[in-house]
Amino acid sequence: MTLNGLVIAQSVVAAVAAIGCAVVVLVSLAFRNDIHHQRERVLIGLALSNMAFSIINIIPIGYDNFRYWDNAHYCGFRGSWFGAKFMVALYEMCILFISLAALRSRAISRRTERVLHALFVAIALAATVIFIGNCDQIYRGPPYPTRYNDISNLFDDLLFAWFGLVAMAFILWIAMHIQLRLQMQTWRIAESVSDFVDDHQERESRKAAIKLQQHNYREIIQPLRYYVVAFLLFTIPAIILSLDSCIIRGGCAIISEFCLAFRSVVFVVIYLTKPSVRHRLRAGLIIRKLTYRLNHMSEETDPSLLSDSSALASSNVDAGDFAVGGAGSGIAYHLVEDEEDLLRTTTDTHFESTF
Repeated sequence: MTLNGLVIAQSVVAAVAAIGCAVVVLVSLAFRNDIHHQRERVLIGLALSNMAFSIINIIPIGYDNFRYWDNAHYCGFRGSWFGAKFMVALYEMCILFISLAALRSRAISRRTERVLHALFVAIALAATVIFIGNCDQIYRGPPYPTRYNDISNLFDDLLFAWFGLVAMAFILWIAMHIQLRLQMQTWRIAESVSDFVDDHQERESRKAAIKLQQHNYREIIQPLRYYVVAFLLFTIPAIILSLDSCIIRGGCAIISEFCLAFRSVVFVVIYLTKPSVRHRLRAGLIIRKLTYRLNHMSEETDPSLLSDSSALASSNVDAGDFAVGGAGSGIAYHLVEDEEDLLRTTTDTHFESTF
């Protein structure tokens, strides 16, 4: 395949990925997953980020077709490309944050979650504006070779800033696995010791606390870890793209960007192949669900549906180190399927002190 053929193939892959990301968002909204699960709201943000990245990659910019692009078009394209990359990295970090919080039996409140969504969009827009502004100034300056070198340096600066986010994500990923290993050891010890506790109420309290933490693991960490692993693996072509030797040889850069286009495809595959999602992939069902939700939007403004997890602290849960809601943070809202289960859990389960 020629290099121009790779550029066209990248556009095709990106178009497929953009459609897939749109399906992910529609499925989650149709089945109201965003209301009950914090992880789904983060995945919607990650899907939209990947969709933006894919839409930008549909534009066939690459080997031997730069002559069709003026400075405004190139600066806008590459600036948007960086903005989408930054937003994807930030949402991957958010996945790790909520995973670590789940291991510590904590929940991020809706208020904090909204701030994070707004912050991610603001940082992505800032990266876009910074690139476009500096790129435009470079094109107004001296011509080649000074212009080429300055554009290359600007590209490297933004890419290395993105690598900083990737490094932070990698550190969080390591911290999560260390915490998970320690937590699993704690579960084994707690389960064996709890059988020897004489007080029935305390014994059941400890068992319930362990079950809730294990529920955190099954519902949050296990489903989300594959997205982070895929993201970290796809930093390899990004690292290759940043090398001077790769930039000098145009073919290397084209191949690296072609590989990066598959990251969004992998995201879609991970999401849509889940058994809980796969059986819902019927166009008619999704359309009916979306139509019903649009016609009943007023129901979603019910405070009982939109309450923060912090509001649940009033349930007087005191869990210590092993129970969900330690330090008075309450039961994690996003772990419960519906409001009846939530109310039943918070009212029937009162944790006394644990270890």
